[in-house]
Amino acid sequence: STDYPKDGKIKITLTLERDEEFALSFRIPAWGDNATVTFNGRTYVSASGYYTMKEEWKSGDVIEIDIPMAVQRILPPRTAHLRSTLL
Repeated sequence: STDYPKDGKIKITLTLERDEEFALSFRIPAWGDNATVTFNGRTYVSASGYYTMKEEWKSGDVIEIDIPMAVQRILPPRTAHLRSTLL
């Protein structure tokens, strides 16, 4: 369940027919510094990019992702304006 992008808390519950080992990858946005991924009581801090978990998954496993949604002020780059005059 999630209200993303209004809220950075994402909860994923797996429903599987049988236990199975595989990798799950989650994309953490570039602006999501210090995002956390929690699984089976273990919390990991993730940098931006892809976070991959390879586990023996079973039905009912829950993965929680929390991406900070702080407001950021981004200023445009400063540019120099050059003028030349021909005399």
